[in-house]
Amino acid sequence: MPLKLYEKNTILDSCFRLFVERGYAGTTTAMLAEAAGISRTLIFHHFESKKKLYLTILERQFEKSAPELSGFSPEGFADYFEAKDARGLNSVEQLKNDPDTSRLMFQAFYATPKGLKADIEDLKKRMAHKFGERHARQELEMRKLFGRVPLREGVDPDQAYELIGLVSEHFRKKCLEEMADDETTTDDNYWDAYFARTKAFTDMIRFGIERKGSKTT
Repeated sequence: MPLKLYEKNTILDSCFRLFVERGYAGTTTAMLAEAAGISRTLIFHHFESKKKLYLTILERQFEKSAPELSGFSPEGFADYFEAKDARGLNSVEQLKNDPDTSRLMFQAFYATPKGLKADIEDLKKRMAHKFGERHARQELEMRKLFGRVPLREGVDPDQAYELIGLVSEHFRKKCLEEMADDETTTDDNYWDAYFARTKAFTDMIRFGIERKGSKTT
């Protein structure tokens, strides 16, 4: 029998919160049915399995957040590092607005539940096909801005850009790991410290770590 839209959204919302709180492995079918307020038989009549339900929720949250996350535009910036900071602030605002989705994404993409790797990779490919063009345009503009950065002689621009990206990814993952509760995402002191740490690492790449004129023995 068809599932009314409002009923489906109610079920997905309830189960979404449960997956965020307990993780995929820590959530049982009985918990999901109780959270949704329906029987296990009925919930899996519509969603087939816990895995199918989880993937349905993950795709729904991805589609909700992807347009906003990729909505930042580097246009109007003359300096790459200023644009990079602004993009980071934009991402944080989205995270503050919907911390639960960010936690779910971390669980799925950085701590992929056992038995879901192939399904998650398939989902990522489908979402990249759907939203990848917008992200690619943003990345192209950022790369153009980086091309204006005066690099030291002998520094490979592609390697330098990749290195900065690796640092950013490290802190993005660390941030998601530290989001234990909503208080963290709304704590301005936390974000001040977070951006100070990322800037310190980026500055080490930007300006170097070895004192000029020093010699090693």
